[in-house]
Amino acid sequence: MERHFVSAIVLAAMFATGGAVKAEEFLIIGPRQMGMGGAGVATTRGSLGTYWNPATLAPPRAPRVDSYFDIALHATASGAATENALREVQDVVNLLDGIDFDGIGDTLEGGDALTPEQVNDILRLAQEIPDLGKNGRGLIASLAPGIQLRVGNWGFSAMGLVYAAGNANIDTAFLSLGNQGLGNVITGNDTPATPGGQAFAGELAGLLADRGLDAGEANRVANEIAARGEDAGVDFADEGFRDFLLDIVDATVAAEGEPVDPNEFFSGNRSGVDVRGIVLQEYAVSYAQPLLGIVSVGATGKILYGRTYFNPFTLEDLETFGDVLDEFTTGLDEDQFNFAFDLGILVQPIEQVSVGLVGKYLNSPSFDFPGGGSYNIQPQVRAGVALGPFGGFTFAADLDLYANSSEALPGYDTQFIGGGIEYNVADTLFLRGGLSKNLAEPDEQILIHAGLGLYFFGVSLDVAGMIAPEFVEIDVDEGGDATEIPERAGVSVLVSLGVPLF
Repeated sequence: MERHFVSAIVLAAMFATGGAVKAEEFLIIGPRQMGMGGAGVATTRGSLGTYWNPATLAPPRAPRVDSYFDIALHATASGAATENALREVQDVVNLLDGIDFDGIGDTLEGGDALTPEQVNDILRLAQEIPDLGKNGRGLIASLAPGIQLRVGNWGFSAMGLVYAAGNANIDTAFLSLGNQGLGNVITGNDTPATPGGQAFAGELAGLLADRGLDAGEANRVANEIAARGEDAGVDFADEGFRDFLLDIVDATVAAEGEPVDPNEFFSGNRSGVDVRGIVLQEYAVSYAQPLLGIVSVGATGKILYGRTYFNPFTLEDLETFGDVLDEFTTGLDEDQFNFAFDLGILVQPIEQVSVGLVGKYLNSPSFDFPGGGSYNIQPQVRAGVALGPFGGFTFAADLDLYANSSEALPGYDTQFIGGGIEYNVADTLFLRGGLSKNLAEPDEQILIHAGLGLYFFGVSLDVAGMIAPEFVEIDVDEGGDATEIPERAGVSVLVSLGVPLF
């Protein structure tokens, strides 16, 4: 019977890793784990095993958990600003502060020609808006408070898991400069003064001629746009700008003489930020069983209550990017119950070596998403190793076996490798440090982890943090001074109580 049970759990874990696994980020919950570079699949002991790897609730060899009963209260928060998202959005927000969108809308709706200043403003936006649209660009944050309980080989957990993101997007539908024709909306006769502007005007004139403008009118409009671009300070070599400008040109040419709702003109463009995410309440029961003297296997069953959120904003609605997550729970929402299960295995060939594997959310629970579709919690698969203690030192490392793709921030992937060290001073003071790296996003920095723990009379107090060593700018004031935040940061705290073995 034991042999069949071992085979079943190993096959289940292998099955979980057999496809293209996509999931939310594997959150680093617990100060010991965060302090050691995010490693916990093999090194976790005690009640947090219900989250990290249920097999660790009853390790097959020493060092075992040193209590029959323990309970822990914990909270973890983390966030990441991907692809310099905050600065890009803030740049557009700052630009919008100086643009009279209503005036541009009135001009287009009235069928009048744009002023040179209005053309400048549109070209500045055509330069900035494409920078928002890179897949996976945004702000993602998570929060995980909870209470964990272990009694013997059993684990019980009540946790909240919050994944929230602000995802910048480009509206490519509402782009036309009215329906009176491109030559009638851009009427100036200026010419570019720089070689770059002149070369751009020549290329644009040919493209306008291909779109039906006669040669003389194509040259005039192209020269005027290039001159206005010089005045606006745009980069003519920027492919994003060039492509977006051509989209505006094509939409304007296609709308000529057609009945178009004024709200669908460029002045009604809905480029902005989508706020989306999920709040999960997890109620879990775990059981672990040592087998064959060197292996423990464990399983967790969960009842999930999930509430999904979606709230779209246009950039004109926002004063700062910080408004995005402030409004997280004010949009459309859906809520429902579901269930999930995890499987884990822990192998200890000798006392000082632990190797673990866990598969979480193996049944891929999903929740209805506001406005249609679903929010899928796909399997997470992680392996880990722990060595020690050796003279008070314990070493540990973890690796996500597959990249996890976020449902909260589409296009953003995480696949972490991390590890660290813990030094035990007289079973009272625990000093921790480590490093981790998101392999799925090569541009992200290596994270620095640190933490400490105090243990006395069965009570543990632990705290840890992680931070990216370099900072990203999110705002620049009128004096040119920038506000900076770390690209990624997190903090975790825990207090626990253990009752010794009888």
